[in-house]
Amino acid sequence: YGRIGWLGAFLYVICGALRLARFNIQVDTVEKQFFKGLPIPAAATMVATTILIHYKWFGSGTIKEFIIPIMTYVLAYLMVSNVQYLSFKDLDLVKKKPFHTLVFVVILLTVVVAEPEIMLFLLISLYVISGPIAALRRLSRKGATEE
Repeated sequence: YGRIGWLGAFLYVICGALRLARFNIQVDTVEKQFFKGLPIPAAATMVATTILIHYKWFGSGTIKEFIIPIMTYVLAYLMVSNVQYLSFKDLDLVKKKPFHTLVFVVILLTVVVAEPEIMLFLLISLYVISGPIAALRRLSRKGATEE
């Protein structure tokens, strides 16, 4: 990708460092249910699973499309944005132990093991877009209540 690729990689690393710095500063003041900005492991997983899904569908070779650079820029922005993402820190599955949750987890793991590239890509994609979708929903509700 030449300079566009180098700039994307640099931006991704810088935004990751800024996000980590913000996380470390706000660790005591932020609510535990949400992260502010896309977590770095989620962004990295999105890039990795996109490459895995490309090789699964198209075989070996380079990705010539500009999907990866554009995605890298978007992920870098989401890491430093104020978009809220679920943290899953408050999941208390050990104490509650609901049967339906156990069944759901077993089914989900079975499907992921059957097609790991596709399912991991879909799951992380859903997580990445969940933040902007929730933010848009909050904005539309806020606009509706003001009217």
